[in-house]
Amino acid sequence: MAVWDNYAVLLNDQGFCRIYSLDRKELAGSYRLGSFHKNNHANCASFGVEYPEGNMTFPALYVSECRRPYRCFVENVNLDSAKVIQTLQYQAAGGEAQVVHDWIVDREERKLYGVSRLLVPDGNKASDSLRIIRFPLPLLSDGNVTLTAKDVEEQFHIYLPNLLQGGSIRKGILYLPVGLHTGNEHRKDAERAIVMVNLKRQQVTHILNLQEKLMNEPEDVDFHGKHLLLFCGQTGGIYGSNTKIQIIKKHKIYMNIAVILSGGIGSRMGSNIPKQYIMVAGRPIISYCIDKFVQSNEIDALVIALDKQWIDFIQPYVVMLQLPVYYAEPGETRQHTIYNALKLIRSHGGVDDDVVIIHDSVRPLVSSQVIHDCICGCIANDAAIATISVKDTIYMSAEGNCITDVPKRSTLHAGQTPEAFKLGKYLKIHEERSYEEIAAVTGGAEFAFRCGMKVFLSKGEEINFKLTTPEDLERFEQIVNSNQL
Repeated sequence: MAVWDNYAVLLNDQGFCRIYSLDRKELAGSYRLGSFHKNNHANCASFGVEYPEGNMTFPALYVSECRRPYRCFVENVNLDSAKVIQTLQYQAAGGEAQVVHDWIVDREERKLYGVSRLLVPDGNKASDSLRIIRFPLPLLSDGNVTLTAKDVEEQFHIYLPNLLQGGSIRKGILYLPVGLHTGNEHRKDAERAIVMVNLKRQQVTHILNLQEKLMNEPEDVDFHGKHLLLFCGQTGGIYGSNTKIQIIKKHKIYMNIAVILSGGIGSRMGSNIPKQYIMVAGRPIISYCIDKFVQSNEIDALVIALDKQWIDFIQPYVVMLQLPVYYAEPGETRQHTIYNALKLIRSHGGVDDDVVIIHDSVRPLVSSQVIHDCICGCIANDAAIATISVKDTIYMSAEGNCITDVPKRSTLHAGQTPEAFKLGKYLKIHEERSYEEIAAVTGGAEFAFRCGMKVFLSKGEEINFKLTTPEDLERFEQIVNSNQL
């Protein structure tokens, strides 16, 4: 399936094409592609960048053959006909066709990706692996193109033993639909799901589980505005001639929303203004924190919880950000502030599976890796908190004067932020508690844990320290002035 404007191009085995009008919700065209042949297994397609000569309705359509010799047919498609205008193939040095099940165009970067499911050596056995190769996107004027190893710009493998097919790329994320498992070894959480691969990090960052929402396996995906359309075949994954257009499912992709807590006073710093607004090298501390989240490329929206009097002060540092920014009012306690932010996110369309990443504005040295690990830990569980190992021996004393217990140091972890929570579950436990109960909360992750949420301990870093005292501020200034950020 491929989506352009208000049309979805649906393919079946062999290369039969149906064009569906998304706004009129009716069939707009039906015909055989130029690449139609009986051994073709074409159910993956993506639109390219260039428009074929004489066609201003659709860009060139890149259709994956999916079976040997694993070609990519570039077609000039209209509402009533199509013809092949270019053929692409990946070959080894000896001329042997290399396996590429799905050819996917990254329109934003003008790249062509080849995705293949392979068996690779893994100790004494062979394991399923997904190979992802990046090529430059050939021009239509190049004619038929044979790609070789010298054209490979980058390639990597990810382990996922489920059946993946089709895909779409947006903002550096490869969205792969996952069908039924193919053997005894598989991941249940990735069966009838959407796997999201960060192409820069070369790793799976999200798995959107759709088992309860889809009866049939998704066979391809593409974007229509801010929504992802799922093309689902009949039971067993077969798209037959009698399949109905209603098999298209619309699902809003969940978001990662950062909440920066900036309502504290910071009395221990001894400053006449809240410590997050202290200027360091010409910028307030909070601006360093915001930059860290924006630079992580993991965040879709930003919520800053702060007193209204400081909005104009920080506005110059957020006005140029390429993502939505919202302001939440601080509450009487830290947890009430978090609750206000959660309600704000819900009021702006937040869904249950959205990941809310909460961070202290006075931890300005948080790294992209810490943010990433916390988000991934939350996605796989209900929540996550960045932690570091405890180095010193901890003694417990019931009365405060004699040791009553010495817990194992290996079981102890010191909490930091960020903390990440699935919006639906975290908001619900707040809604079910009284104002006084929320006021008594001393830690967001502790609250989630005591309310039955599964909280993952993600990896923090020593450098992610909190600016609490003048000594902390001096240490941060030294790091900034030495250009170690």
